[in-house]
Amino acid sequence: MSCAPRSGACGGSGSYTNTGTITSTGTCTHTGPSAIANSYSGADPNADANACPNAQTDRGTCAHAHPCSFSQTHAEAYSDRSAHANANASGGDARTSSHTAAEMSAEVSIIVTSRDEDPAILQATLDGLRATTRGVAIEIIVIDDGSSTPVVCEGPGVSLVRNSHPMGVCGSRRLGAELAGAKVLAWVDAHMSFGEYWLEQMLVHTSSGALLCSPFWDYDLQTCLCWGADFVWNSTRNYMEQKVPGFGLQHRVMPVRELAPEVPMVIGACYMMRRDSYERMGGFSPLFRTWGIDEQDLSARAWISGAGVRCVTSAKVGHLSRTAFPYPVSFDHIEFNQIVMLRTLFEPQTVRKLEHCFEPLPKQVRSWLSSTGLASWRNMVQATRRLSDRQFFSRFLPGLAEELDLRAA
Repeated sequence: MSCAPRSGACGGSGSYTNTGTITSTGTCTHTGPSAIANSYSGADPNADANACPNAQTDRGTCAHAHPCSFSQTHAEAYSDRSAHANANASGGDARTSSHTAAEMSAEVSIIVTSRDEDPAILQATLDGLRATTRGVAIEIIVIDDGSSTPVVCEGPGVSLVRNSHPMGVCGSRRLGAELAGAKVLAWVDAHMSFGEYWLEQMLVHTSSGALLCSPFWDYDLQTCLCWGADFVWNSTRNYMEQKVPGFGLQHRVMPVRELAPEVPMVIGACYMMRRDSYERMGGFSPLFRTWGIDEQDLSARAWISGAGVRCVTSAKVGHLSRTAFPYPVSFDHIEFNQIVMLRTLFEPQTVRKLEHCFEPLPKQVRSWLSSTGLASWRNMVQATRRLSDRQFFSRFLPGLAEELDLRAA
């Protein structure tokens, strides 16, 4: 297949420095080699993962992705909820897999991931959750992902878990789900705002079994930026232009009237799913590193496993855009996550064709891959498959399906 640049593919989120790190920013301007950014719309580890390489919108703004750094021990133990939870959470407030009666009676477990978040913003997020969910029995679980200053949560109804070392967003979200006691799981970032009845409106649609997202609103809840996202594929690597090869996203900016239309991808940092559906598809990846593409990976697996993805258009949830990540992010992390997604999700012949776009692989990425066992996670993912590669790419990336010779019969 050709790995020539694909027109309109936005390369990135944040700004690149010669040290190989990314910092997220506000709007994708492409004004120079160190000033690419995004007005992201995704879920993040608690930085702006909503700003991401390979993300674009019709307004020229970017969106994002996330990750986690699990050891192979955790990867092999992905199906053991209590073992995973106890191995990754530490400190006096760490929860175990034994749920209290109140936790078990909760209708929804809301998982908030935070790393080096502004304490006032995190507290506003928690206050907003409590103020707008009075009609639903909830539990709130805050995962402090190894913040340099430990998180402190004020107010009732919050369980705090501190990771002794950062796991990344994927890892923290996964851990939160393992510790949760409710039959419905929701994940939000640590810098969010909430409209009235957002939770009730999303709960109406959990019976579909689909992965749900809210529309992506600005933090002031004045402007809706998108309703879900489309997959895009970037074939080039150019760090100076914030481009990495692999899956990106494009905001769906056209308003929709349906209450819960199907969309290719979640974005917006507020996601929900029934626990049984989430566990059936394996949950967030146990292999991803620090930051990058967890929305793409989770959404693709939701489709391939038959669960699907929907945007609940009446739920009003805002996400705070900001000018920098509070911790370093490397392009190597993103490329590693991209390769892990390819090798665990798609058929071998498809992977071989797509990986041409990553050649040569960065040295650090090769090293991580050589020491990471993918077989167990791949077997789990493939066991859930309901769509073939041909069906997936023909529906969501028809141009790429033609390049890969995966056209529908």
